[in-house]
Amino acid sequence: MALDWLAGCLARHHSRQDLAGLCPHLRRDLGLTDAAVAREVAKPCWRS
Repeated sequence: MALDWLAGCLARHHSRQDLAGLCPHLRRDLGLTDAAVAREVAKPCWRS
C-alpha cells in the first residue's frame, strides 16, 4: 500500500517535470497557459 502511494507520487512528480519542460508552442497546442502549467508544477507530489 505504501509502495503504491510512493509510486503514484513519483509518477506525478515526473509527469509535472515533463510538463514544465515542454516548449511554449507545444503547451499552446495542448491548450495550456503558462499560469496553468506553473500551478500544476507547483503542486506537491501527493496532490492529484
